[in-house]
Amino acid sequence: MTTVDALLLWARSNLGRLAQAWRQMTVPERLLAAALLAVLVSTPTVGLLTGSGGAWIGFAVSLVAAWLLVPVLADALLARATIGNISVALFRTNATNPTGAPRVAEVPCRHGDMHRFVYGPDGWEPAGPAPDTRRPEEVRAP
Repeated sequence: MTTVDALLLWARSNLGRLAQAWRQMTVPERLLAAALLAVLVSTPTVGLLTGSGGAWIGFAVSLVAAWLLVPVLADALLARATIGNISVALFRTNATNPTGAPRVAEVPCRHGDMHRFVYGPDGWEPAGPAPDTRRPEEVRAP
């Protein structure tokens, strides 16, 4: 592999990464990145054409901003991906084992009748009689 081939391969892989990052950005992030890129291109051009020191200071400031923007955008993209993965995992957990479902207890009273209680926001509350699952020989006559 020649040096030119290696450089082309490196450029292609980095352009692919940039395209993928661009697709994952939100609209405000894209606008900020595009504006910063425009400043990075225009300020050295203005500095070369006019020879003004202000354009070179603006270029230096935009370089620092670009240097700081890259990790901030990377963190935002990673945080969004992580939150998405967590949301999918929680959705799967809730789909297989729903949370928030009422807990039901069926308890026999001292007479042997089954009563149903439901655990709600205020604690255990009676929910009426439970279905009688006793065999007929277990049922006492009143």
